[in-house]
Amino acid sequence: MKINKKIRLQGLSFREELEGEMIDFSNKVVYMSIIPWEFCNWSCRYCHEDRRVKENDELSLYEIKNLIGQAKDLGIKTLLFLGGEVLLDSTWPITKEVVYEANRNGLITLIYTNASQITEDMAKHLADNNVSVAIKIDSLNREKYDYLTQRDGSFDRVMKSIEILKKTSIGETAYENENERLVRLLFTTVGNASNIDEYVSLARFATNNNARWMMEALNHRGDVIYNPGLSVDPQKHSRAMEMAMFLNPEQHHDFSTACRLFSCITIRKKGEIAVCPQDYNYLGNIRNCNLGEAVNMIYRSINEKQWREEWAGDCPIKSKHLMTV
Repeated sequence: MKINKKIRLQGLSFREELEGEMIDFSNKVVYMSIIPWEFCNWSCRYCHEDRRVKENDELSLYEIKNLIGQAKDLGIKTLLFLGGEVLLDSTWPITKEVVYEANRNGLITLIYTNASQITEDMAKHLADNNVSVAIKIDSLNREKYDYLTQRDGSFDRVMKSIEILKKTSIGETAYENENERLVRLLFTTVGNASNIDEYVSLARFATNNNARWMMEALNHRGDVIYNPGLSVDPQKHSRAMEMAMFLNPEQHHDFSTACRLFSCITIRKKGEIAVCPQDYNYLGNIRNCNLGEAVNMIYRSINEKQWREEWAGDCPIKSKHLMTV
């Protein structure tokens, strides 16, 4: 294994890219994000969801499967499946069918999870259905981690889940060339005042576990509003990120291009249509149109090429957030 190979994540990046194919992220919706519910077994202090309970009229399994079929016909390459928390004992029967259906239709599924209830059987099913897994890793300090999640024992449980996943093909390199590796594990960090001193070690932790590392900004919604002590000075954040990237070249981030999730269509739990998963400026409802019409709705509303080019750098969706990235 070449030490300084750049690490990419399967589902956000693709084998075709590593083989030299150009994917038109500026003019095409590549990802579909589905948020089937917002409830979760944790209460993270920075959570941007503000309705973390089960509600009536949420997307049915039939509707989700139908959207997956439409996504295949539109050439969408990835299903981002997130909540809330989608890998709970109580939600696993639905998630299990969703990832099977996505794989059957040729989509790569990327699940975002707190990894609190992953079992060996669950990990095997995810691995067998070509799923990549994104896990929230906000600290390598047990007390700090449990403080942020407001759940005792959360750090130890997540570390155990990582080891379970690494024993499957999710822990292996999916593809590589001379310069890059494509992996199936992603560790995401919500940068805040409590972990800014850990950016370097968090990036290194990801590399050592054959994972991609991604930094997220605070979104000024939900619980974060009531935890202003998590805010961090943008300049200090930038310096910490520069140091993390300098000392972890495998985790190189290109800050000069727009976030790839701008090449996304998001369907929230009651059918609301938005762009990325943290966009709450709804453009319509999928129950009133098909997926192709929804994609065209996004294009008409935002003049997608200019919109995405102007979004390189600071994220306008988080224009009120407590931190700039």
